[in-house]
Amino acid sequence: MTRSRIKVSSAMKNDEQAMRRGSVRVSPADCPMPPAGKQAAATKAYVDPSGALVAGVWRSKPDRLDVAYKRDEFCQIIEGEVHLTDAAGHTEVYRAGDAFVVPAGFTGVWLMPVAVTKFYVLHGPEGGDRQR
Repeated sequence: MTRSRIKVSSAMKNDEQAMRRGSVRVSPADCPMPPAGKQAAATKAYVDPSGALVAGVWRSKPDRLDVAYKRDEFCQIIEGEVHLTDAAGHTEVYRAGDAFVVPAGFTGVWLMPVAVTKFYVLHGPEGGDRQR
């Protein structure tokens, strides 16, 4: 996905005060629906000091995205539906409440027939975010 299609919130919660509490809340309320002219929006609720672990909330309007993952991603669908098809043509369908992992190296298609909200956790080298 080109950067112009997604809005990433800079409202990070991993400041010194949050770290002293020992946990960081990740809430869909922190990630509004994408504004006009944007297809998706994301909020990074936590980034570890090395940048290897990132957690947050992601929302998208209905869309089809070609993906090539450079990092592992854990996802839990909060609302909506995702059809994830790998390069061999195998499709899995995930709906609200479902959780799954997309490993680094995965290539395929994310199809979202309806708007989607998900929790996500990315793991891998900093700068290795998935390419869409």
